[in-house]
Amino acid sequence: MSDFQNWLIQPKLAHQQWRNSLLVAERAYSVQSQRLYQSLFGKFIDYLILEHTNLQKVTGIQIAAFLDTLATRKDGKTPIQLQGTASNRTKRTYLAEIERVLAYLVSISFRNDNPAIDLINTLRITSPLSSRNIELLPTSIQRQFIQYVDEQQHLLELSSSNLSIIEIQSVTMNLLMLEQGLTLKEIQKLRLNNVQNIAAGFFYTPGHRVLEDRTLNLTSRSQFWLKKWLEIRCNLTVYHTETYRLLKKQNGLKNLVDKTILINNAKPAVFVAFSGKGENRVTSLITDKIPESSIFLSAQQVLLANFPDQKNLNITFKRKGPQILRNTFCANWVVQDKSLDELMRIFGLKIPNQIWAMQRHIKDTCYNLSNKI
Repeated sequence: MSDFQNWLIQPKLAHQQWRNSLLVAERAYSVQSQRLYQSLFGKFIDYLILEHTNLQKVTGIQIAAFLDTLATRKDGKTPIQLQGTASNRTKRTYLAEIERVLAYLVSISFRNDNPAIDLINTLRITSPLSSRNIELLPTSIQRQFIQYVDEQQHLLELSSSNLSIIEIQSVTMNLLMLEQGLTLKEIQKLRLNNVQNIAAGFFYTPGHRVLEDRTLNLTSRSQFWLKKWLEIRCNLTVYHTETYRLLKKQNGLKNLVDKTILINNAKPAVFVAFSGKGENRVTSLITDKIPESSIFLSAQQVLLANFPDQKNLNITFKRKGPQILRNTFCANWVVQDKSLDELMRIFGLKIPNQIWAMQRHIKDTCYNLSNKI
């Protein structure tokens, strides 16, 4: 059966096969995402069958009518009851997948037009969406944090700082998120070969899934702290994570104090995870893959320990973690007079959805940088 016949006779199967062939950042979509897209599109196909039409004939009016049939789920009821109409955000989710499919069908000459595009533009302009729950670091805390970092930098330059190795790593990670816009995943994936040009004032971040790989210019502050951390990092004996797990399983953690085994890892991580407790923590095992939980704790310890009066900030961190540092970086750029293309380049985004969400949030909350740090 040809591709054309599949889309006419078995559209759900054709959609599943087409989706399974797609890649994001050279990787397949997750199983959970694929199931979601198949569910959304399956509901649309069921509607077309009831209307005695198909993907080759469907019009923009029919797609709009389908979106109006969507209803919200009333939780806590058995069987599930539907009430009201779906939110504009839900409609956009369905419409985005329909538009992607129709765009593909146009590319293979199955259709001559894509009526979903006009609907997307209409929803984007006219729908009164409420802003997403985006957490930002208060401007006052941004200033206090930067002041604290600059004070510690001055002490480090005088060789009189009492910061531990772990605290220096924590400050460096926090700055890369707040000043350079790295995400948690980018912090985890950063490798030593990505930062070999920091003396020249820039470094490379490999991106991930929805983020483009890109070269970032370092601020002088971030450059100092990253250089300081790398001086420490290059003198650490670091175990590859998988080797650590194997040795721990064979010998037990207490026996893993012999550091004569050096792991030949072609792309060692910039930021590492420390094991052990108290004074033995740094002298114990160090592995080359830092978990998100450690990044979360590093941000908590640096920010909350120095600004304990910010009770609301503690609640924010428990709910959102240090991703608010990346959010704050984005917000500080969105309020400036920059084009959408430039913002996408700075943030490393492949699609502008996050920028639109941030713009709505800033408009709704009146976030501004009248007292920019």
